[in-house]
Amino acid sequence: MNAASEIIHSLKPKYRYWILLLISALLFSMISCGSASKKKAEVSLDRNPSPPAIGQTFTYQHSGPRPGGDGKTDATGWRIVRVVDKPPQKDSLWMIEERYEKDPGIYIYYCDDNYQLRRQVVKSGNRSIMAVFNPPQDIRYRQLAPGAGKTYSYRMDYFDSGGKERIGFSSVADHVRRDYDVRIITKAGAYLCRQFHSDLTIETAMGGDSRYFRASVESYWCDRIGWFVLQKYFFQPVTREGEIIQPGYEAESILEDFEPKTW
Repeated sequence: MNAASEIIHSLKPKYRYWILLLISALLFSMISCGSASKKKAEVSLDRNPSPPAIGQTFTYQHSGPRPGGDGKTDATGWRIVRVVDKPPQKDSLWMIEERYEKDPGIYIYYCDDNYQLRRQVVKSGNRSIMAVFNPPQDIRYRQLAPGAGKTYSYRMDYFDSGGKERIGFSSVADHVRRDYDVRIITKAGAYLCRQFHSDLTIETAMGGDSRYFRASVESYWCDRIGWFVLQKYFFQPVTREGEIIQPGYEAESILEDFEPKTW
């Protein structure tokens, strides 16, 4: 039994696989990526990006395990993030879909015009499970100035496929520091990016059981294209009552292309 499945061992069998998929992706797979050489920019060029647009597609080459996964299964291959829909109703949310070449799950994120993540759904076949973020998670840390830091605390409540029965929750503390802007060079081009260092602690409670783990994420957001360009993940071992039940690992994704072009 792997560590993620142990987290949900005490749940009803019908929930175990879907909670595994959800927890594996909730905090880490939303942020897509880019790579390689960089140097400090002399000034910050902050600007508010336009809201997502239907049809935007970002393609990455991923290396290492899937972020938030069991740390043992290699997920090296393509990783695609695509804006697929926004209903015309007032206050509706953008629907953003993410897929991995070596992962059967479909990860769907719902965010508002300000890039705040409201909820997530994980699908596999005809089954799904949902998480609700309270308060919403700020994907790109909009309020942080260069050199500033802040702690974001929020909770994720997990629901069955019908969205009515709550089956667990996670408490998250995200300690973020914004460093000075840098220029990142990738196969898709060169991008001036906001640079963030995030230290996360996550406690998950389900069915009377609990798990604890920590991770660090280095991320680079480009306002010009309206998405992340570089993300590197550093996961510490998962523990239960002080005992290590899952090894630590590292992962990275590299931006290769995006459509439509914005310049």
